[in-house]
Amino acid sequence: MANCVKEFFRNNGTSFTETRGVVVAVKITDEITWDFYSSNKFVAFDGGVPYIVGKWQCDGRVNFTITGDVTKKDGTKKTQTYSSKTPDKWTDTVQTAQLDSFTCVTNALSQYIILSNIDGVNFQIKDNLYVVAAVTPEINWFFYQPKQGTKTWVEVSNKTITSQGTWECFGQDKFKITRSDGKTYTAGKQEWEEPTTPEATTEGNPIFNCIRNKWADEETVKFTELPDRLTLISSAGGGYRVVYYTNGRFAYFENNSDGKEEFIGKGDWKCKGERDYEWRYDDDKLNIPEVFPWTEPEQTTEPEANDSFPLKLGSKGPNVVKLQKFLNDKIPGNPLTVNGVFDQKTADKVIEFQKKEGIIK
Repeated sequence: MANCVKEFFRNNGTSFTETRGVVVAVKITDEITWDFYSSNKFVAFDGGVPYIVGKWQCDGRVNFTITGDVTKKDGTKKTQTYSSKTPDKWTDTVQTAQLDSFTCVTNALSQYIILSNIDGVNFQIKDNLYVVAAVTPEINWFFYQPKQGTKTWVEVSNKTITSQGTWECFGQDKFKITRSDGKTYTAGKQEWEEPTTPEATTEGNPIFNCIRNKWADEETVKFTELPDRLTLISSAGGGYRVVYYTNGRFAYFENNSDGKEEFIGKGDWKCKGERDYEWRYDDDKLNIPEVFPWTEPEQTTEPEANDSFPLKLGSKGPNVVKLQKFLNDKIPGNPLTVNGVFDQKTADKVIEFQKKEGIIK
């Protein structure tokens, strides 16, 4: 326990003792000792008399913070905060509620192996609003704690969102992440676990009939269904997956060139007759502070939904997304906005590619 505490004082040559993994006692001076408990309780003693009582938490692999009630010599008490990054002073506490909510995350990141071969993970608390952790050299995890609402988790690789979900605490030093695809991760493990969901229903929910009917004759498409969702899995191209929910929402995922699934977008869907449906991506998407801003979509009107071949002006859907990515790869100059809409710019790019390859003159 308290790896960050032990590492800090070990690096500074300060002696400490550890009792049965429950408390780390640090000798600050001949009279003053600091006790760090596995429950995140902190007590400072002066001549055997407690004069600071509060909580501690890790702030990175080799630093920590303390927030506690400090009893002054005149008997008055004041809530103050100490950071090992500025070890010469205690400062008045301005806001601690948000920091406390991250205790399980910061403690877990400081002592568990997280999807890598290092003991502990480098991380930072940003403005008391979120924690960013470098779980590998290429991957960052963001843990958000809004004042109200769900705790949000986002994975970013090379400034690109690769996965999203929610997180929650389990005790003082463990957390659990649930991804949008249902897979879960618990601190201390090195693998994601498959979702433990109810058995798929044998009779389909009629709300999804328009989706099943549209793809009934498509050999590359298969479905799995649960009471609240229908998942379309296609092997076309590199492969993609769309999850349709009974509340009218959807999430779209696509395999990249390395075979890894990437989150592409989310939005609303609805049936248009018995054998057709339409979907629309959200205009507002989650924005990561200090990572990158989302660009506003160029098109605000919804074209007629049509994702069957041959593609044409007005087509919209995952096949158009694949086409736009293909064209951007083959003709990188002036890249298209990958929005799944076959607009005039996409048509011009198709013609440019056909001329380049000698298909047309």
